[in-house]
Amino acid sequence: ALPWASSTVTVSVVVDVPSAVTDPGLAVIEEVATATQADVDAGQLGNTGGVSGLSPAGSPVTAAGCAPIVRAFDQGAECAEFWHNAATVSSGLRVPKPLGDFLILRAVRASAGTCIAIPDRESLEAGVEAARLDGVFPAPEGAACFAAVRRLLRSGFLKPTERIVIYNTGTGLKYLEAYSTLYPRVLESEADKLGGLITPR
Repeated sequence: ALPWASSTVTVSVVVDVPSAVTDPGLAVIEEVATATQADVDAGQLGNTGGVSGLSPAGSPVTAAGCAPIVRAFDQGAECAEFWHNAATVSSGLRVPKPLGDFLILRAVRASAGTCIAIPDRESLEAGVEAARLDGVFPAPEGAACFAAVRRLLRSGFLKPTERIVIYNTGTGLKYLEAYSTLYPRVLESEADKLGGLITPR
């Protein structure tokens, strides 16, 4: 279980939008929000932990090229409208109409969270930074969460003293071609295409 320092710690959960419903993300937001000190003492919360009296902020993250949840949140809507022409390198975030959109929006508002959209390049750069500094090589979906935390800290929505839970739901090894766009290769001949990543000819 996560080692909560005291009952004054604020918990923030940052998770990519699809995981907020299909993975434990939404459950984490709700579980932390409703936890009691007795739950913590009894070890009833598995890997999520929680302390009574906390005010966790659940903050779903999505790609700027496909952000129906962010748009709905900003407009005060209960459900998201279909996002036309969705485009992002994060295939897990390319969800033009999340099935549980109303659940996500309800949980975010109930937990005093926010929704944020991150451009692809910013996600990829955050993923490289996470790999360099922490040895974690996240998929762009998880990298978007790292980038979102940085933005939310800068804006003051999150505080450095908070306990922040970041969900990384995949490995960057599945997205090497996307990450390779940060390191363009100069190709002068067909021979230059040999070795390294297999790229389209």
